[in-house]
Amino acid sequence: MKKATAMGLFNGIKFSNEGLRVNLEKCSIYGIGVEDHEVQDMANLLRCKKAPIQVLESLDRIRRVFFWGGSEEKARMNWMAWDKTIAPVEYGGLGFGSLRDANIAMLAKWWWRFKTKKSGLWRRVIWAIHHNSRGWKDIPIKVSMARPWKSIASVRNILLAADIDLNTASNAVLADDKWLWKFDGSGSFNVASIKRILGAANRVRPARVFKWNNWVPEKVGIVAWRAEMERLPTKSALFARNIPVQNQMCAMCGNYFETSEHIFVSCHFAQLIWQNVVNWCSIPPIIAFDIKDLLTLHEISSGSSRKKKVL
Repeated sequence: MKKATAMGLFNGIKFSNEGLRVNLEKCSIYGIGVEDHEVQDMANLLRCKKAPIQVLESLDRIRRVFFWGGSEEKARMNWMAWDKTIAPVEYGGLGFGSLRDANIAMLAKWWWRFKTKKSGLWRRVIWAIHHNSRGWKDIPIKVSMARPWKSIASVRNILLAADIDLNTASNAVLADDKWLWKFDGSGSFNVASIKRILGAANRVRPARVFKWNNWVPEKVGIVAWRAEMERLPTKSALFARNIPVQNQMCAMCGNYFETSEHIFVSCHFAQLIWQNVVNWCSIPPIIAFDIKDLLTLHEISSGSSRKKKVL
């Protein structure tokens, strides 16, 4: 500790007078030059480590099972590819986001803090351990050291695949003596900006994107989202997935195959329901040939934006 103090790496502990309380029973001081396994243990405690692929896959499996209504004992059918389900809303998904993207974005935050918070004690400790006077890098890394800081340093190569170069993602403003993050209009770094870019990487925006209405309960909106893509457990959909069904005929009319389009559009009982909606809302007759026509009905209707949203 004397050596660390002499090098200017440790200047004591300061407590702010802002009403905060420090639990001394939970405080520890780690010296300079500790063993590699101690550095590893501390990094694990702080969670500044890239999550293993197996862990992310296990967590994603839990999310999938929960979303589709299953359990650990009994899984249920996944009606949509998980990558499609977690895609951003503007790419036709539900916007859940990838756990891998969230993990990478959080590690990138440490990269940004290392570059901008040069007076921090932790930053000076990392610099003293990993800096090599024979070379210069934004993020110094000593390959012989423990893994956690390597995980943070390796984020740059991962983000390059999404056209995010951490070395050039910030611009210095000399007048204000600060760094600006170019991927957000505010100029401040935020994890959401990286998650947004990673979520859109290697995706193609569909010609038409499902439009969500915040006046409609989410579970109702998800039913419509699935119906448009024929991902509801209708008899025809179950039969196509080799699930035994007595027959594929509509349970209401018995005349046509039971598909999402038939249930919501062409079935005689569905048409009676839409006619009652027309009479109740005092709107022109609904002419729909598929589910898309129903979902875009408000776009061709007259009236205020509020009325269109209700419709």
